Amino acid sequence: LVTQYSGSNKNKTYFSNYLFTFCVFSLKKEQEGFNWDWIDARREKDKFAPCLAPKEWQEWIKDGDFNKIRRHVYGRSTANKKEQLPTPGSKLDIILQKIYSHYQNNPFGFEYLAKDVTRLLIEDSGTICHDGWVTKASGDGGYDYVLRIDIGNHGLSQVRQVVLGQAKCYERNNGVSGKDVDRIIARLKRGWLAAFVTTSYFTNATQQEILEDNYLILLITGKQVAEIVNKELYRKNISLDKYLKSLNMEQEYKNPEDILKEE
Repeated sequence: LVTQYSGSNKNKTYFSNYLFTFCVFSLKKEQEGFNWDWIDARREKDKFAPCLAPKEWQEWIKDGDFNKIRRHVYGRSTANKKEQLPTPGSKLDIILQKIYSHYQNNPFGFEYLAKDVTRLLIEDSGTICHDGWVTKASGDGGYDYVLRIDIGNHGLSQVRQVVLGQAKCYERNNGVSGKDVDRIIARLKRGWLAAFVTTSYFTNATQQEILEDNYLILLITGKQVAEIVNKELYRKNISLDKYLKSLNMEQEYKNPEDILKEE
């Protein structure tokens, strides 16, 4: 029971009210489904069936620990499709459409642009990014390119992190699904990061999965690709065609760990 007030100054009045604290249960173990038969069974005492309850509820009854079963609300939010793509007809939209047309029938070529876009994004944040390589088209092992982030000074005060990248040149209405992302996530080792670059957008379900499971992955949308490329064109004072042709088209097959040893 708490005391609240309404109005202001001399017209302020006080009243009592109830304050409730709720715990929203996670249903991950139920595949986000809910068995309503459990609710029906609870209506009559003699029909109560604990086995119908969600696994998280059963764990709470057994252990009494809310922290193990509660659904966490994350500070990071998801972005809808409109927010992930340029405004139709805008300069950025034209750039993105040209990029898609250029690589539409050459998805392996898009991997070189994706690597460069990821590098530029990391460097623009003030972090040192060591350029790596694009893997061979066949047998890439679930990732398309490799980069490295350097944190700190040289020697013992420096930490190097592997960045595995995945690239998908999709039409703007073809969203990236969780299945697309799972492949690169499965290749991550402890301390590694992932980057996923697309010319389209990431579905809401995919974003939710990444947030809830705390995956260390950079999601680079079609709008960001256009923004980063546009900025690079201005910086180098070159055309889009010239920039795309300038990308290194060599492929290598090395273990991702090898980039940690490079100077």
